[in-house]
Amino acid sequence: MNGETKAKPDRGPLIAGIIFILVGCFLLLEKMGFVPRGFLLHFWPSIFILVGASKLAYAAGRSTGAVFIMLGVVLQLNALGIMHLRFSELWPVFIIMAGVAMLWQAMGGGTQSLSGNPRFDAFYMFGGGDRRVNSKNFQGANLLAIFGGYKLDLTQAEFAGGEAVIEANAVFGGGEIRVPVDCLVLLKGTALFGAYEDETRHFQPDASKPKQTLVVRGVVLFGGIVVKN
Repeated sequence: MNGETKAKPDRGPLIAGIIFILVGCFLLLEKMGFVPRGFLLHFWPSIFILVGASKLAYAAGRSTGAVFIMLGVVLQLNALGIMHLRFSELWPVFIIMAGVAMLWQAMGGGTQSLSGNPRFDAFYMFGGGDRRVNSKNFQGANLLAIFGGYKLDLTQAEFAGGEAVIEANAVFGGGEIRVPVDCLVLLKGTALFGAYEDETRHFQPDASKPKQTLVVRGVVLFGGIVVKN
């Protein structure tokens, strides 16, 4: 044993590929008359369930995965007619999910530190937040916004081992991540009806200083995540 640990592979592209293949197959079967027209519209919330299931494989993304699955199950039951809830009746469910995420954080699923801790979780619903990190051993974060947004400032942070990983997720929302000017950004997120954007300037002021790398992965549905200096 050499003491090294292998990082888990990013499953974002795999899950995105499976979702696109399934959607394409159903659309093709619908065009060929093998399934009723509009059949796929009744199962679109399953996308949330698939995304949530994929995130359960990551310890840092389990709280986000649980929220995605809960949201998908409620919307799916409603789409199938098992539940008959209008949005005016459905909105308390979002409050319940927010409470579950807060309990997860309080019981150890994340920390509430704004700067000193090397890792934290943050959940935003129908609102937003602004965090600044100045940790000299920053490892990463797990961010989720549903009908909301967040800003994360890493310009004063130093990454542990020269690399940090952020799970940046958004559903009908978005986020902004600011990084140091010498930071290399690798976007590995999956966007469905949304986008991940890298607007950073790749500048190395000191050639003798190792470059820091930030890996941004996650899922965006009907929203956007932007990384800038």
